[in-house]
Amino acid sequence: MTTFLSDQSEEPKRIVLVGAGKFGRHWVNRLQQSPKAHLVGVVDKNTDAIKALRMEGISVASELKPMLDFVHHDGVVICTNPDSHVELSLQALEAGKHVMCAKPGVTSMADYEMIATVAKDKDADYSIDYTMLSAPEVNFLDVSFCTWGEPYGIETSRFVIGNPDPIGEVLDLMSHDVALAQYHVPDFERADVVTCWRDVRGYIKASVCCGENRIGYFKAGYDSKRPKKICAFEVRQNKKVIEPVGMIVWNQNERFLLFEKANGRAYRVDFEEWPDPITLSIERFVRRIKQKESGATDYFNDMVLQSAHIGERPIRTTVRILEAMTQSLQNHGEPVRL
Repeated sequence: MTTFLSDQSEEPKRIVLVGAGKFGRHWVNRLQQSPKAHLVGVVDKNTDAIKALRMEGISVASELKPMLDFVHHDGVVICTNPDSHVELSLQALEAGKHVMCAKPGVTSMADYEMIATVAKDKDADYSIDYTMLSAPEVNFLDVSFCTWGEPYGIETSRFVIGNPDPIGEVLDLMSHDVALAQYHVPDFERADVVTCWRDVRGYIKASVCCGENRIGYFKAGYDSKRPKKICAFEVRQNKKVIEPVGMIVWNQNERFLLFEKANGRAYRVDFEEWPDPITLSIERFVRRIKQKESGATDYFNDMVLQSAHIGERPIRTTVRILEAMTQSLQNHGEPVRL
């Protein structure tokens, strides 16, 4: 089924969304509410899913190609199953469209390099949307580290209620936290050993080491009795000071940061009334499109995580660590050297 509607408006930026499932419906709502983006098309093989959204004035299609050929738009947001991310991203990039793809986007360095090559050849912008990194809490973390000191370790727990995702805990759940760790923990760029295993309860655990130091410990699982999304950073003044100055804990379920000093004092900052991360991801994508069109950025700069206290960190490190985690898990917890 394909239905096309004409709309000649230039501003705000015109967006096509691929995927109208559970996550995609959130994007539909935010795109329709955004003053900076105009949802002009939705693609989903399940046409009933599109009809259920009751959208008016929006082109719909069961395949991406006719949308690329016949509907004028500036960018494509991909919210489909991860096994289709690379194919759809390449299809949109080949058509010269800017792309924002839901995590994990790519699951191997080979896919990463292939997409990088096409994006460069077509002078298009490509980004992986780790939506969590658009949360206001992350910006506050960045400023806090500038004040408190350097984060040198991270421990995360990400347990959800519901059916397991086909791609599994590493790429579905841990990918958020690996990206967050790379964004903030400088030693992640020098990580050399990754180990990932399934414990006796069926949950996935992984460790990332730099030399003799474990700089990351991740836990994830489905069918938990209650959802839990917590990231804890150990912070010290500098590498010469062994004792930590404290810990910063991010509770994503209730959206607050808890600052715990080594002397026992603690304080909390709440973010419940702040904009939701999807809205901020849309604004980020629109901003990237405008920067690209004005020539203010290079073709692949959006694959870089930017952090005030440590500068830029290429997203390729996150892809490399996730690929190593998957290999280690498949080999029953055998460590993988990077």
